[in-house]
Amino acid sequence: MVARYSLFVLELLSSFLWSDGTYRYYGSYWPYGSGETYVEVYQRHGGPNLPHRKWNVECLDGEAMTGLQDFIQNYERLEAVKCSFSFPNKPPAQGRYPYYPSCHVRNYTNQYHCFDPQNADRTLNSFITGLWDNDFQFLTYRVPNDEPTQLYKCCKTPAGYYIDYVSCYYMPTHDVYWEYYDSRNHFVTLCSTGYIATGIAKKISPWTGWYNVDWIQCCRLGFGPPVALPPPVTYIGKDQTPVYRAQNGIATRPEIPPGYRGQYRVDPPIRIEFNTSTPLIKNHTVAKAEEEPLHPWSARYKRAKPRDSATPKFKADLRLHKLEL
Repeated sequence: MVARYSLFVLELLSSFLWSDGTYRYYGSYWPYGSGETYVEVYQRHGGPNLPHRKWNVECLDGEAMTGLQDFIQNYERLEAVKCSFSFPNKPPAQGRYPYYPSCHVRNYTNQYHCFDPQNADRTLNSFITGLWDNDFQFLTYRVPNDEPTQLYKCCKTPAGYYIDYVSCYYMPTHDVYWEYYDSRNHFVTLCSTGYIATGIAKKISPWTGWYNVDWIQCCRLGFGPPVALPPPVTYIGKDQTPVYRAQNGIATRPEIPPGYRGQYRVDPPIRIEFNTSTPLIKNHTVAKAEEEPLHPWSARYKRAKPRDSATPKFKADLRLHKLEL
């Protein structure tokens, strides 16, 4: 009996050693004071996938998906989702779910757009709010027969808003030479300002024969009486690659109303002043702007205290800096 119990404990410990990651809510959602939320998808697979339930990867209240990110895998998998605050005239849900009253689920293995002409009444004026996968890395390169459940959630726009389908365009994940826009530090596959994601697709790469996320569809979000505008891109080349062009007016992000500000984080206002006793840095003051968005590294590490300019180490560092210049 004791030997059997010991074997059970050993197997349990070995399973812990081989676990690849843990579920971290506060390490996966990074809401910024600019009205944008960075959502890491790693280890956020599974969970609810019904339209009226909260998904593990889903934009916050008042937000819509506007971009995708992959680090180094040529969009054979997904790493992060970008959500942008887009509906300032929508009454805030105050944390209550659902954020949008009417949503439906699509499968981007073979259903590439939120809008479905066979179900127009339910899907018209809908946009992407969340992604779901049964794989912890959100792998996309598997063939559809092996991976039929790559879902995304679409919700109808709040009252007064509409999707300008004339303005829609496709933002690819690669250039004309099939060099993918993967990046560790940037969202390259991104909708233009004032545009939100209304579709997503994966297709076979001619170089690898594997499935990759190929594009997202971006459409202009309008408010009030519907107006049709041309897309903010020009299609060039044999492959008709979209290239951004200058617009007549500059689209600006909506100001975040007070009812929504609680879901975004900002740094407390601080002011750093150096000791000005030495002539080299006399009358120099470094001030940090108030309401600066909180960066991920700000929450993990304590801020270093400003060094006294009169210490020998500070003077040595300053001389080294002058030599480098």
